[in-house]
Amino acid sequence: LAENIVYVAGDRVVTDPLAKPFSMGRNLLCVHSKKYIDEDPSTKSAKMKQNRATLSRMQKMLSAGGTLLWIAPSGGRDRPNDDGKWLPADFDETTVALMYRLGSSAKSKTHFYPFAMWSWKIMPPPPKVVVELGEERVINHSGVGVSLAAPLDIGSIIEGVEDADDKAAVAKAITEKTWDEMNKEYLKLDDAIVANDAATASWQGFVLP
Repeated sequence: LAENIVYVAGDRVVTDPLAKPFSMGRNLLCVHSKKYIDEDPSTKSAKMKQNRATLSRMQKMLSAGGTLLWIAPSGGRDRPNDDGKWLPADFDETTVALMYRLGSSAKSKTHFYPFAMWSWKIMPPPPKVVVELGEERVINHSGVGVSLAAPLDIGSIIEGVEDADDKAAVAKAITEKTWDEMNKEYLKLDDAIVANDAATASWQGFVLP
């Protein structure tokens, strides 16, 4: 399954010296993030052109069917809240609306599965977004996990929207439902991994930071 997944990711997975080796040999579709697309005006036009090409490719893949696309609608790495608690970042409604539009207009039926991934402790991101490459990296030993939820019932979600013709309201409802289902899986992973890490640490005679 892992060999056939197509990952939709930002350009840093192929430009960051530390991330690049892990991206080699993967099926990647690059989308330049809104956070960084304006950082170099001279390359903005080329980045926007690549984004359009990626969307066109995604539409063709969804229409052909049999494609597993992995997308992170939060648009970046999760960071701790003010209390130091790590939780998944809010999903970008524009990204979710775009995927819904691509999926609903595809010639083959598209299924939307929320899923959670717990891996932040291995290499936590800096507290704030860093535009420049070369941020400090801290590597830890930790468990990781991925948990898949049931497919979304898009029809039922839309039925719950007061005005189904209101595209913004539909996007908001789908985004919130997707995040809620994903977060349920994330909390399961959080409980399992944190508890297991603590038990392993105690058994081996050391204390986790």
